[in-house]
Parts: sequence; C-alpha cells; structure tokens
Amino acid sequence: EMWGPLGPMVSSDGKTICFGAGGDANFMKDCKAQLHCLDAADGSVKHITALGKQVQSRPAEGEKVIYVGDYDGCMYAVDKEVGGVKGMYCLEHPHLSIIEGSPTVVRGDIESVIFDSWDGKIYSLTLSEDGSFALNWSHSIGKAKGYLGMMDGGAASTPFVVDDVLYVGGPKGVWSLGVENGDVLWFYETGMQCGSSPTAWTGSNGQTRIAIGCEDGYAYIFEENHNE
Repeated sequence: EMWGPLGPMVSSDGKTICFGAGGDANFMKDCKAQLHCLDAADGSVKHITALGKQVQSRPAEGEKVIYVGDYDGCMYAVDKEVGGVKGMYCLEHPHLSIIEGSPTVVRGDIESVIFDSWDGKIYSLTLSEDGSFALNWSHSIGKAKGYLGMMDGGAASTPFVVDDVLYVGGPKGVWSLGVENGDVLWFYETGMQCGSSPTAWTGSNGQTRIAIGCEDGYAYIFEENHNE
C-alpha cells in the first residue's frame, strides 16, 4: 500500500522523485515500509530501499543521502545515488517514539537533520561518513503521545528553518528554537496540538512572519522583531 500523506520529495536537480511506501491507519501495524526513488522524466525505478514499519512523511534531501523517518522510531539515511541504508538513528521506546512529521535538512559547514517524534521531543542529528549519527541536541516540546495514541501529546510537525532559527508546532503550542543548540527562543501556548507544519516569509516591514494552523480551529500568524 502506498501511503505518505505529506507527499513525495523532488530532488533539487528535478531528476528524482522519492516517496515512502507502506502505511496503515493502525499505527501498530508493520507494513514493511520502503523508500521508492523514481526517475522524474520517465517514472523508471532508480532504487528501492527497505526501511522499518511505516512511512507517512515526506523524505528530505541531503547532500549525499535522503533522510526519512519511520514509525519504528528510527531516522534513516538512504544513499541518494544507489539506495540502501547508509545510517540509522533509533529513539528509545519505539511505540512512544514514532516519527510522523517530515525531517528538515539544515545545510552549512556541517549538514544536520532536524525532526520531532511522538515522544514529545525534537532532535538534531549529524550523519558521519562512516554512517553513524551523532546527536547534536534534543529538546522536549511536550509530553509523549502514549502507547495508545493519546491525542494530547507527541509531536508530528515538520520544522521550518529560517537562517539560524527553527519553528515547529508542539502538543500545546508553537515553539521557536535555535538551530545550533536547541535553545528556546520563545513559546506561544495555544492549549491544543499544533500538528501542522509552519511556514515563514518576510513581511513588507522586513520582519519574519510565521504561520501555522492548530487543532483549536485557529490559524496563527506571528512576527519576529529582529531589532530586539
């Protein structure tokens, strides 16, 4: 079964489309997830890589690998050219650590991947040449979702990065964190899950504006004041 509500990833050169396959409404079901990468021009298969249980998020492109989170609580790095798992980082307690939101890649002197989990935390990792992941930092943005999928916990929002700041929705509101060390810059409490993914743009006054929808039925728009 093809799944992945957040859709496919298109490579930066426009030549490759990648998407997760294997998902079910029952988050406990093992669907033998895979990452499929196709030629964007003719749809031919470039490579297929076996992953874990379920993939319901959009993969993210790094310089040499494709990052994709799985319902088995692991972040996978798949070789971009030939496929195959180059590295994986698994969180504790798989049933509490489902990775549902899409990862975000931060390019710089050292590439990092940032993602959140049902365990209520957000993580920043760096992949080494030998295939091992190093944890840069992690930060709690709410309580865990729980074994039975309780609706008032966990995180499944895709982080949005602007320069050295990231924005992400959490179980009880919206967070702004520093990309480098995960320090909290601000938190706005909505009282309900903000499971959608934020976006940001530069307003007419030159300040960064951030928009996100939450499960209280409201859309929120914030404005950063970079002069303070």
